[in-house]
Amino acid sequence: GGTGNSLNAAARFPDGRLIAAGESGTLLMRTGGSPWTLQGGFGSANLTAVQVLSQDTVLVADSEGGLYCSTDGGATWTLASGRPASLSGVADLHSLADVQASDSRGPEQ
Repeated sequence: GGTGNSLNAAARFPDGRLIAAGESGTLLMRTGGSPWTLQGGFGSANLTAVQVLSQDTVLVADSEGGLYCSTDGGATWTLASGRPASLSGVADLHSLADVQASDSRGPEQ
């Protein structure tokens, strides 16, 4: 049975796991061919974007400007105490991830 809530965004981890975010705090994860599992901890937040940064790090944004971070592959989540000033909207979540990815590669030669 499904949650009955709409999904707004989805992403894939480097190992192939899937994560999807949606209405009413809906966050689903799937590994391989296993069924989707519902993750908790988001209350009734309207989750609007998800961005995988690495095998372990993933960000989820809500419609109220909340930014949640997991550093253990989505097992646990922390609401960020503030968001970067440059993060003005959900679309910017993907831009932020691009900047962090390029920073981790170091300066271009």
